[in-house]
Amino acid sequence: MSDVQRLAVLGCGQMGVGIAFVAAVHARVSEIALVDISIEKAQQGRDELEKLVRRTAKYRRIEPRLVDPILQSVCLVDGIEKLDSFTPDLVIEAAAEDLEIKKRLFAQLAKHVPLRTILASNTSSLSITHLARAAADAYEETDKANESAARVVGIHYFNPVPVMRLVEIVPALQTSDAVVQRATDFAVACRKRTVLCVDTPGFIVNRINIAAVREAIRMVESKTATHEDIDKAMVLGMRQPMGPLRLADFVGLDICLHVMETLYEDMGEPQFQPPVLLQRMVQAGWLGVKSGQGFYNYRAKA
Repeated sequence: MSDVQRLAVLGCGQMGVGIAFVAAVHARVSEIALVDISIEKAQQGRDELEKLVRRTAKYRRIEPRLVDPILQSVCLVDGIEKLDSFTPDLVIEAAAEDLEIKKRLFAQLAKHVPLRTILASNTSSLSITHLARAAADAYEETDKANESAARVVGIHYFNPVPVMRLVEIVPALQTSDAVVQRATDFAVACRKRTVLCVDTPGFIVNRINIAAVREAIRMVESKTATHEDIDKAMVLGMRQPMGPLRLADFVGLDICLHVMETLYEDMGEPQFQPPVLLQRMVQAGWLGVKSGQGFYNYRAKA
């Protein structure tokens, strides 16, 4: 049973909206604040959330009578400093996958929410311990700094959030056992299955998944096989829903490169180095589905 009744979601993109959805529909959180740099961006997130809720009700996956109460539970916030009056039980950050940006956000959050508030990140690969240190540095007093660091945890949902069943719970070195338990209880209330992982680069899923993507790209690079045959082999031979190169296109080749660079920087071993081919494709603007070109061509045929 989760004790979270007031949730703030920082970042109103696809992941943030998905997290707000499962929190409202399944965890039955009483109040949700969608937080972004402007009311316009927060409103865009709210509009997407409304579409998702109404579509779910249309197909009777939730009772239609719940639609209005869910939407009425959502408020919009433009800026972390305005969370002072909201006093959330939990904040989940779902901003850009950039460590320096996240560190600044956690330093700000630590100043504008009570020390009892859990500060969580939805990062898929970055160090939770770094974020905990940023939350600690917001306080001069040692006791408060330690308490602030102890409330930071990774709650990593997978995309699309309403569909994917897994959440990785990732404590920092500083995270308290009580915060890990509260984070786990919240994820379970969202109808997710959880796994616990120490704060290591890529956690569990991305550490393994990105290794498969990296090796598949190296096979293309060395002309071992075509990208189509590599994906075909993994789908038919390993019963995967899609091959690693098609998956990389859907994730975004720039994001794959960023995760590989993070792993290589943190681990320092040659096998983690990103393939040159991937670097060149990103430099060319071939980012996968979102750019229309990756390992496959997604542009509409004339």
